[in-house]
Amino acid sequence: MTYKLHKELVSAAKSDNLDYRLGAIHSLVYKLPEKNREMLELLIRHLVNVCEHSKENLMTPSNMGVIFGPTLMRAQEDTVAAMMNIKFQNIVVEILIEHFGKVTVSYP
Repeated sequence: MTYKLHKELVSAAKSDNLDYRLGAIHSLVYKLPEKNREMLELLIRHLVNVCEHSKENLMTPSNMGVIFGPTLMRAQEDTVAAMMNIKFQNIVVEILIEHFGKVTVSYP
């Protein structure tokens, strides 16, 4: 993820309309630099695999969002407003995991 797209990703996560969220996040993933997209896909694919074993490891997409949201979507500046958006950063990661095939780009 990049600081440049941070605000737009958080804004997409704030929408109540799931179809809009998916479309917006999908569009923003395509705006990432190629290397960032490739790395994001590798990481999210791994997290999807971990979540497939959530009955044993308790790592659901929501839990993964809590763990990886603040890391992958860190705000450029640590402000009160940025702290208020942590929930939405988590939602972005959760959506990336739950809808992996719809929002990520596959590379051969």
